[in-house]
Amino acid sequence: MARQQHKPVLFVSPRTPIPALQKLEDHLDSHSDEEGKRILKELLLQQPIRPNTNGAPSIWYMGILDGDYFFDGFGFDHYRRRYPAWRWSQLDELERRSPPERPLLRYLDKVDIEIPKRYDHRLRRYVVNDDWLIFERKANKTS
Repeated sequence: MARQQHKPVLFVSPRTPIPALQKLEDHLDSHSDEEGKRILKELLLQQPIRPNTNGAPSIWYMGILDGDYFFDGFGFDHYRRRYPAWRWSQLDELERRSPPERPLLRYLDKVDIEIPKRYDHRLRRYVVNDDWLIFERKANKTS
């Protein structure tokens, strides 16, 4: 709906390792438990249990969102001193072990100062991104 209304949609796909799954697969590979291997294979077919160690978004989202709007984490740690009441969560632990390379919160800080541009392949240059025209920039505030 937001895309139909020409509003920016930002997508965070954090890195999500699943160490227990890898441990189970390794265990089953090193033992002659054919029934266990069959059950695990059945489980993986029934449920989308897959590690996403690089924070790559699903191909389904790639077709509907601009590539500039994908982020591999939030980047909470950079803001921890500014917000001391921020409670530690499992996502913070994931980001501590594998810091995002393209964090959403830093991107939003930049949006507060300068509206992001988008690359126009036909013009072969960056142009005003109309999706962001609904926001008023802090830099333009005079009051």
